[in-house]
Amino acid sequence: MPSLQQSGRLWRDIVAAIVVVTILILATLAWVLLGSTADQLPLGAPGQGTGISTSAPGPHTIRQPTRANSASGIKNVVLLLADGLDWAAFNQVPRLAALKAQGTTLSDFVVTDSLCCPSRTSLLRSQFVHNHQVLSNVAKTGGGWATFYARNLQQDCLPTWLHNAGIRTSLIGKYINGYPKTAPTTTYIPPGWDYFMSSTSGVQAYQGYNYTLNVNGQSRDFGAQPTDFMNDVLTNEAVQQLASSDAPFFLELATYNPHTPAPVATRNQATHQSDSVPRTPAFNTAGTNEVRWLAGHPVNMPAQVDHFDALWRRRLASAESVAGSYDALVAQLHATGRDQDTLTIVTSDNGYHAGVRLLSTGKNTAFHEDSVVPAVFIGPGIDQGRAYPSMGRWPRSHAPAHESRSHPLAHGHTD
Repeated sequence: MPSLQQSGRLWRDIVAAIVVVTILILATLAWVLLGSTADQLPLGAPGQGTGISTSAPGPHTIRQPTRANSASGIKNVVLLLADGLDWAAFNQVPRLAALKAQGTTLSDFVVTDSLCCPSRTSLLRSQFVHNHQVLSNVAKTGGGWATFYARNLQQDCLPTWLHNAGIRTSLIGKYINGYPKTAPTTTYIPPGWDYFMSSTSGVQAYQGYNYTLNVNGQSRDFGAQPTDFMNDVLTNEAVQQLASSDAPFFLELATYNPHTPAPVATRNQATHQSDSVPRTPAFNTAGTNEVRWLAGHPVNMPAQVDHFDALWRRRLASAESVAGSYDALVAQLHATGRDQDTLTIVTSDNGYHAGVRLLSTGKNTAFHEDSVVPAVFIGPGIDQGRAYPSMGRWPRSHAPAHESRSHPLAHGHTD
């Protein structure tokens, strides 16, 4: 009889095995689309300057790409990777929910593991967790940056592949959990990144203030003023990189929002005050034939539910910064005309649950809330307002209307 730990790992591996092609979409889409342009430019040189602006990104009116353009004309990819953004929260932030009408949504996009570091490693390596062997967020349990670095995965991954093909690469924001511990220096830049800007402050980075960044090889401290809010600093630097990057390029803006404790920008403090955790059929309700670790779990009491709702409102306000990042990125693409040859991907490393199936709050389960994450593709030639539930299938033409559907949670699925 397998142990509970073994059963849990087996269950996660089964889920991962079902969705291999969807993983490859994010990790190799840039490679496939940009490969045809790789011989047009020399290898990218490291980015110059640090010119960080701390002004908050504001709302913008964005020109949408026309259907007349072909997806084959895409030369660049911008990846906006949120941290722990689930579908339910995504749909409760109007600016994020509106993105589904602007592009193609993969509504059954499943991560390899609903945990930050293993999922992000899969994105960089295009491998299942049992293959890349970064099993958790910390070295003690076989994961984190220490394991990633010890296995030399940084030498052979998405940024090195793209850089070697002549594509300029930029990483701005969260990298691998635990970075830069065990690296040669605190300002170590992993191979393949032509521009690199990430926190060296460990868990302090999740607070949004009083952190240190490795800004392309230089250490820079930030304080507790509104202009130091990390997501704004990261977003403004990403905008500056877009302004100075010639095609072809790959830019990843990896926000720390809305990861707990869900930092909120001052301008978003008053938002979502009347919202709460969606009361789906799975909320605070036991399922049938539950796995052993969940069977018999007690019902969450009213005080706990109140706590879930308060945290949820903060998560939504925090997720507003992800929407602000998208607005700022696309506004810059439009200003330089790069919106006509750039694919923008909005997704998350894992989802999140609060009060469903008698659980408290968190992630790291195989349930939909944790493992099925938002994934919206927006750009020239990409179908607008389309949702495809088939895992891993990328549409080559318009699909019949009956093939589109809303996210499974909207139907109260509890599997």
